[in-house]
Amino acid sequence: GGVEYKKFKTPDVSSYQYDETSGYYYDPVSTLYYDANSQYYFNSKTTKFCYWDAQHETFLPAPEGDEKSDEKKVVTKDKVKTAKRIQKDMEKWAKTLNQRKEQSKSSSVASPDNSSSSSQKGAEDIAFQILQRKDEKPDSGLPGLAGYGSEEEEEEQSATSSLAELKLTDWEKLACLLCKRQFQTKEKLNKHNTLSDLHKQNIVEWRKQNAGAAEMGGSGRSQEVNSFQYR
Repeated sequence: GGVEYKKFKTPDVSSYQYDETSGYYYDPVSTLYYDANSQYYFNSKTTKFCYWDAQHETFLPAPEGDEKSDEKKVVTKDKVKTAKRIQKDMEKWAKTLNQRKEQSKSSSVASPDNSSSSSQKGAEDIAFQILQRKDEKPDSGLPGLAGYGSEEEEEEQSATSSLAELKLTDWEKLACLLCKRQFQTKEKLNKHNTLSDLHKQNIVEWRKQNAGAAEMGGSGRSQEVNSFQYR
């Protein structure tokens, strides 16, 4: 009897893995390597080339030398058709693979900022940044005074002034009331609040005034804020 070959499903090119060392595409189902140039599959175990035969649903040995039977011509025609289809699929697959790589590259480069984030989230971010800045640079430049006043009082005061500082940003109008600047997007306003030297100088000035107003009580402070904003 003739040789029996194991049947396979039609090769699924999307599951092929490109093997850089050989330049072939590895098919994990049949464990064969596909050579896009000759359009043959290479069997690493037998070190022989074969091709996909759709009619028999298997991989048949590639024709070697001249065979006198007409069968070879028919087989070759089918082989070319199948190989061309597989090559087209392979090109499509390679394209989508490259696109996926590009997309993952660009998405990791793109900033994770979600532009549709609510104004509340933006305000929270700024509050966090202000608090961080307070931690990094204590207002008091005199280390001798560090022992005065309890930590709870300091925290309470810093939290109150942080809330007051938040009110200096109008997220609906996208404006910094402190610097009297208006912006086109939340991102630009956020950038201004965190990076602008002008804003930093104004915040320092405002804090000095705010600290003085705090001694006069809450109402005095809010008047001080307003008079400073709209001066």
